[in-house]
Amino acid sequence: MTDSRSGMRRIRDRILGDGETARLERGYRLVMNSVYVVGVLFIIALIGMGVMAGFGVKSGVVSAMLTAVTGVIGSLVGAYFGIQVGTQGRQQVEDRAESRAERIESRAERARAEAEAVARRALAAVPPEAAAAVLRGDTPLPGGSPGEGETPAG
Repeated sequence: MTDSRSGMRRIRDRILGDGETARLERGYRLVMNSVYVVGVLFIIALIGMGVMAGFGVKSGVVSAMLTAVTGVIGSLVGAYFGIQVGTQGRQQVEDRAESRAERIESRAERARAEAEAVARRALAAVPPEAAAAVLRGDTPLPGGSPGEGETPAG
């Protein structure tokens, strides 16, 4: 039986991954332990009602105690799963944001490469000395700056 469990665990690990498997196992154990605790408390309450009835204690007192304990257990289980769902949602949002950032970065890289290609084609159309001066950045545009209402010659 141990071999079949380890085989099932390996298959589950391959499908879900280690983090997901651990999360599912913790959740399963939490729910099962909660069910066991509530069952044991119910049995104790039944026995307690029988014993306390002999002392004149009403069954409503035992029922109120059992309700309080099961309410706390239910709240803890609900909080655990709420945190798990929130964490999973956050991870999905982070993954989507990362994917979007990669797409934007890829588009920016393509746009930069395209602008560089246009600049190289433009520099190829001017004389070599002028292209070298433009690449060094030590020559003004011919005919004044474009901001003065004139357009560069070309």
